[in-house]
Amino acid sequence: MNPPKSTASMRWFLLAAIVGHVGPTLAAGTSVQYQVRSLGQNKYEMTYTVSNVSLASGVNVLSLDFDPSVVDETTIAVVAPTSTDWTTQVLYSVPGLPAQFDATKSGSGLGTTDPEAKLTVQFNWTGTGQPAAQNFTVWNPTTYALVETGTSTELVVPAPPAPAPVHSSGGGAASIWWTLALLGAVFALARPADARRKPGWGG
Repeated sequence: MNPPKSTASMRWFLLAAIVGHVGPTLAAGTSVQYQVRSLGQNKYEMTYTVSNVSLASGVNVLSLDFDPSVVDETTIAVVAPTSTDWTTQVLYSVPGLPAQFDATKSGSGLGTTDPEAKLTVQFNWTGTGQPAAQNFTVWNPTTYALVETGTSTELVVPAPPAPAPVHSSGGGAASIWWTLALLGAVFALARPADARRKPGWGG
């Protein structure tokens, strides 16, 4: 569902002014990290981890840009957020401006002490390689004035630690032979005395 025409028009006007003067820079107050997963047939899923690092006003309205030259914007589908406090929508591109995935946090927005938010979208990729970093914008929820812009970064999940190597006890083959000899002696002592004697033996 798209916003009212007047609201969308205002935002596109503001975004055009931003793009016309400065490009997105690394946001100081908002962190957006992404994880990309291939679903096959050029379809991908992007999961965003959003956290408020130091934005006093809170993260209220977040927009992520989708370049229509490498993404089929008609296939952008929003997967339900992990929290019901977020509402989402997709804004299609207009000449010279990208499509956008919007996420709006209810109340006073995502605060610095709030848990990070997880947002997920799926779409068809028409570019080479696979999707990567995207520009994003944080807006004022009432006036839609620009709060800050930035670029998402990849969330790198550490690889699990390698299992500890198994070290054999010292002595190698000699140790094994000594162990077998000891077991043999114990077994022999445990048998009845007459079982250890064979016919023809003296004594």
